Amino acid sequence: MVKQAHTPLEGLGVRPIRSRERRRHITRRPTGGETVTTVTPTLTVSFVVKLVAKQETADEVAAFLAEAIGPANEEAGTIVWLALRTDHATFWIVDAFPDEAARQAHLTGRIAAALMANAERLPAAAPEILHADVLAAKVP
Repeated sequence: MVKQAHTPLEGLGVRPIRSRERRRHITRRPTGGETVTTVTPTLTVSFVVKLVAKQETADEVAAFLAEAIGPANEEAGTIVWLALRTDHATFWIVDAFPDEAARQAHLTGRIAAALMANAERLPAAAPEILHADVLAAKVP
């Protein structure tokens, strides 16, 4: 007889989630004493985008990316979205999704549309867009 592993959520009627569906359950105890549990979908796919701005537009690109957090937050399938700067004109966008459908939906969203609308003016070269598989992630 194979003994099944006991999970802390078993008594709450939460069913086990299989590999690609796996979700992280985070339980926190806020200062008021109440317990809050959040569920984060498993991240399976990602984009890593390198964007090199023209020297004269680097600050404008930085401002654009900082403001893009609003549209990123509106995309239900975009679980992780980061805008990074590694030098004056080099920027990175890293985003992660629970599945390929969410990743493809992101490509038709407001951020991608705004980038395309400024594609000739802001970057020094075409962005390098890498499709990546998420091997592991630590997100709140």
